[in-house]
Amino acid sequence: MKRIVVLSIVIVACCLIASGWMRHSTARAQSGTVNPQYSNQYQAGGQYQGAIQNQASSGTVQAQQTFESKFWSYLLRSEPAYRNWAPWPGQGADYYPGQSPHGAFLKMYINRTAAADPVNLPHGSVIIKENYGEDQKTLMAVTVMYRSQGYDSQNGDWYWAKYNPDGTVAMKGDVRLAGRVQGCIDCHSGAQGNDFVFANDNSASP
Repeated sequence: MKRIVVLSIVIVACCLIASGWMRHSTARAQSGTVNPQYSNQYQAGGQYQGAIQNQASSGTVQAQQTFESKFWSYLLRSEPAYRNWAPWPGQGADYYPGQSPHGAFLKMYINRTAAADPVNLPHGSVIIKENYGEDQKTLMAVTVMYRSQGYDSQNGDWYWAKYNPDGTVAMKGDVRLAGRVQGCIDCHSGAQGNDFVFANDNSASP
Protein backbone atom coordinates (compact mmCIF):
# COMPACT_ATOMS: atom_id res chain seq x y z
CA MET A 1 0.00 0.00 0.00
CA LYS A 2 2.83 2.38 0.91
CA ARG A 3 4.55 1.64 -2.40
CA ILE A 4 1.39 2.54 -4.30
CA VAL A 5 1.07 5.83 -2.40
CA VAL A 6 4.73 6.73 -3.05
CA LEU A 7 4.43 5.84 -6.72
CA SER A 8 1.30 7.98 -7.02
CA ILE A 9 3.08 10.93 -5.45
CA VAL A 10 6.00 10.58 -7.87
CA ILE A 11 3.66 10.47 -10.87
CA VAL A 12 1.77 13.56 -9.71
CA ALA A 13 5.03 15.46 -9.12
CA CYS A 14 6.29 14.61 -12.60
CA CYS A 15 3.05 15.81 -14.13
CA LEU A 16 3.24 19.10 -12.24
CA ILE A 17 6.87 19.68 -13.32
CA ALA A 18 6.06 18.90 -16.95
CA SER A 19 3.04 21.19 -16.84
CA GLY A 20 5.10 24.03 -15.42
CA TRP A 21 7.84 23.62 -18.08
CA MET A 22 5.25 23.69 -20.85
CA ARG A 23 3.69 26.89 -19.50
CA HIS A 24 7.15 28.48 -19.22
CA SER A 25 8.09 27.52 -22.79
CA THR A 26 4.78 28.79 -24.15
CA ALA A 27 5.18 32.09 -22.32
CA ARG A 28 8.72 32.57 -23.74
CA ALA A 29 7.51 31.84 -27.26
CA GLN A 30 4.65 34.31 -26.95
CA SER A 31 6.92 37.00 -25.50
CA GLY A 32 9.35 36.66 -28.41
CA THR A 33 12.30 35.43 -26.37
CA VAL A 34 12.25 32.15 -28.25
CA ASN A 35 11.85 32.22 -32.03
CA PRO A 36 11.89 28.86 -33.77
CA GLN A 37 12.40 30.60 -37.11
CA TYR A 38 15.92 31.58 -36.09
CA SER A 39 16.86 28.60 -33.96
CA ASN A 40 19.05 26.99 -36.64
CA GLN A 41 20.68 30.32 -37.43
CA TYR A 42 21.42 30.91 -33.76
CA GLN A 43 22.94 27.46 -33.38
CA ALA A 44 25.05 27.94 -36.48
CA GLY A 45 26.26 31.38 -35.41
CA GLY A 46 26.25 30.92 -31.67
CA GLN A 47 29.99 30.34 -31.45
CA TYR A 48 30.69 33.48 -33.52
CA GLN A 49 28.30 35.57 -31.44
CA GLY A 50 29.91 34.26 -28.29
CA ALA A 51 33.35 35.21 -29.56
CA ILE A 52 32.16 38.73 -30.34
CA GLN A 53 30.63 39.08 -26.89
CA ASN A 54 33.85 37.83 -25.27
CA GLN A 55 35.90 40.30 -27.30
CA ALA A 56 33.55 43.11 -26.39
CA SER A 57 33.82 42.29 -22.69
CA SER A 58 37.61 42.15 -22.97
CA GLY A 59 37.80 45.38 -24.99
CA THR A 60 39.50 43.81 -28.02
CA VAL A 61 36.83 44.65 -30.63
CA GLN A 62 38.18 47.18 -33.15
CA ALA A 63 36.13 50.22 -34.07
CA GLN A 64 34.27 50.00 -37.37
CA GLN A 65 36.28 51.46 -40.23
CA THR A 66 35.10 54.83 -41.47
CA PHE A 67 34.34 55.32 -45.16
CA GLU A 68 37.39 57.55 -45.64
CA SER A 69 39.73 54.89 -44.22
CA LYS A 70 38.20 52.24 -46.47
CA PHE A 71 38.46 54.63 -49.42
CA TRP A 72 42.14 55.28 -48.71
CA SER A 73 42.78 51.54 -48.65
CA TYR A 74 40.95 51.22 -51.96
CA LEU A 75 43.06 53.94 -53.57
CA LEU A 76 46.28 52.22 -52.54
CA ARG A 77 45.24 48.63 -53.24
CA SER A 78 42.96 48.90 -56.25
CA GLU A 79 44.06 47.39 -59.53
CA PRO A 80 45.77 49.50 -60.60
CA ALA A 81 46.66 51.59 -57.54
CA TYR A 82 45.96 55.28 -58.01
CA ARG A 83 49.57 56.21 -58.85
CA ASN A 84 49.20 54.09 -61.97
CA TRP A 85 46.05 55.91 -63.05
CA ALA A 86 46.06 58.29 -65.99
CA PRO A 87 47.02 61.94 -65.62
CA TRP A 88 44.56 64.62 -66.61
CA PRO A 89 44.36 64.71 -70.45
CA GLY A 90 47.04 67.01 -71.80
CA GLN A 91 48.55 67.54 -68.37
CA GLY A 92 51.13 64.77 -68.37
CA ALA A 93 52.53 62.98 -65.34
CA ASP A 94 54.94 65.74 -64.31
CA TYR A 95 54.60 68.19 -61.44
CA TYR A 96 52.79 71.42 -62.14
CA PRO A 97 52.60 74.56 -60.01
CA GLY A 98 49.89 74.67 -57.37
CA GLN A 99 48.48 77.34 -55.14
CA SER A 100 46.91 77.61 -51.71
CA PRO A 101 45.20 75.74 -50.19
CA HIS A 102 47.00 73.05 -52.18
CA GLY A 103 50.73 72.43 -52.31
CA ALA A 104 53.36 74.43 -54.12
CA PHE A 105 53.51 71.63 -56.70
CA LEU A 106 50.89 69.06 -57.64
CA LYS A 107 50.47 65.75 -59.42
CA MET A 108 47.04 64.74 -60.64
CA TYR A 109 45.59 61.29 -61.24
CA ILE A 110 42.12 60.34 -62.50
CA ASN A 111 40.37 56.98 -62.67
CA ARG A 112 39.05 55.37 -65.84
CA THR A 113 35.56 56.80 -65.39
CA ALA A 114 36.88 60.35 -65.27
CA ALA A 115 39.39 59.75 -68.08
CA ALA A 116 36.62 58.45 -70.35
CA ASP A 117 34.66 61.70 -70.08
CA PRO A 118 36.70 64.50 -68.47
CA VAL A 119 34.29 67.15 -69.70
CA ASN A 120 31.21 65.83 -67.93
CA LEU A 121 32.88 63.69 -65.25
CA PRO A 122 30.08 61.15 -64.71
CA HIS A 123 29.24 59.62 -61.37
CA GLY A 124 32.01 57.30 -60.25
CA SER A 125 34.73 59.76 -61.29
CA VAL A 126 37.69 60.12 -58.93
CA ILE A 127 40.22 62.96 -59.11
CA ILE A 128 43.33 62.86 -56.93
CA LYS A 129 45.93 65.56 -56.32
CA GLU A 130 49.20 64.86 -54.58
CA ASN A 131 50.30 68.05 -52.86
CA TYR A 132 54.07 68.60 -52.68
CA GLY A 133 56.28 71.18 -51.04
CA GLU A 134 58.54 73.54 -52.93
CA ASP A 135 61.27 70.88 -53.17
CA GLN A 136 58.90 68.75 -55.30
CA LYS A 137 59.83 65.80 -53.08
CA THR A 138 58.01 66.26 -49.79
CA LEU A 139 54.47 64.96 -50.00
CA MET A 140 52.31 67.26 -47.88
CA ALA A 141 48.84 65.84 -48.46
CA VAL A 142 46.62 63.90 -50.86
CA THR A 143 43.33 65.54 -51.80
CA VAL A 144 40.49 63.55 -53.35
CA MET A 145 37.25 64.29 -55.15
CA TYR A 146 34.85 61.40 -55.66
CA ARG A 147 31.55 61.86 -57.49
CA SER A 148 28.86 59.66 -55.98
CA GLN A 149 25.30 59.81 -57.27
CA GLY A 150 22.89 61.27 -54.72
CA TYR A 151 25.61 62.12 -52.21
CA ASP A 152 25.23 65.92 -52.32
CA SER A 153 23.05 66.96 -55.23
CA GLN A 154 23.26 70.66 -54.35
CA ASN A 155 27.03 70.61 -54.77
CA GLY A 156 27.69 68.35 -57.73
CA ASP A 157 27.51 65.09 -55.73
CA TRP A 158 31.17 65.41 -54.81
CA TYR A 159 32.69 63.73 -51.78
CA TRP A 160 35.82 65.56 -50.61
CA ALA A 161 38.74 64.31 -48.55
CA LYS A 162 42.17 65.54 -47.58
CA TYR A 163 44.56 62.86 -46.37
CA ASN A 164 47.87 63.19 -44.62
CA PRO A 165 50.69 61.20 -46.25
CA ASP A 166 50.11 58.37 -43.76
CA GLY A 167 46.48 58.01 -44.83
CA THR A 168 44.87 59.66 -41.83
CA VAL A 169 42.28 62.34 -42.49
CA ALA A 170 43.66 65.87 -42.22
CA MET A 171 42.19 68.27 -39.70
CA LYS A 172 41.55 71.99 -39.81
CA GLY A 173 41.14 72.98 -36.20
CA ASP A 174 38.63 70.47 -34.86
CA VAL A 175 37.07 69.79 -38.30
CA ARG A 176 37.88 66.57 -40.13
CA LEU A 177 38.42 67.32 -43.81
CA ALA A 178 36.31 64.54 -45.29
CA GLY A 179 32.78 64.40 -46.63
CA ARG A 180 30.93 67.65 -47.37
CA VAL A 181 33.87 69.94 -46.68
CA GLN A 182 32.54 73.47 -46.85
CA GLY A 183 35.89 75.07 -47.64
CA CYS A 184 36.33 72.81 -50.68
CA ILE A 185 32.77 73.43 -51.81
CA ASP A 186 33.10 77.20 -51.50
CA CYS A 187 36.38 77.30 -53.44
CA HIS A 188 35.32 74.92 -56.22
CA SER A 189 31.92 76.52 -56.67
CA GLY A 190 33.68 79.07 -58.87
CA ALA A 191 34.49 76.47 -61.54
CA GLN A 192 32.94 76.89 -64.97
CA GLY A 193 29.89 74.80 -65.80
CA ASN A 194 28.92 74.49 -62.14
CA ASP A 195 30.70 71.11 -61.97
CA PHE A 196 33.09 72.12 -59.14
CA VAL A 197 36.12 71.12 -61.24
CA PHE A 198 38.68 73.61 -62.54
CA ALA A 199 40.72 71.16 -64.61
CA ASN A 200 38.20 71.08 -67.47
CA ASP A 201 37.62 74.83 -67.59
CA ASN A 202 38.64 76.58 -70.79
CA SER A 203 42.13 78.10 -70.64
CA ALA A 204 42.49 77.18 -67.00
CA SER A 205 45.21 75.28 -65.21
CA PRO A 206 44.16 72.23 -63.20
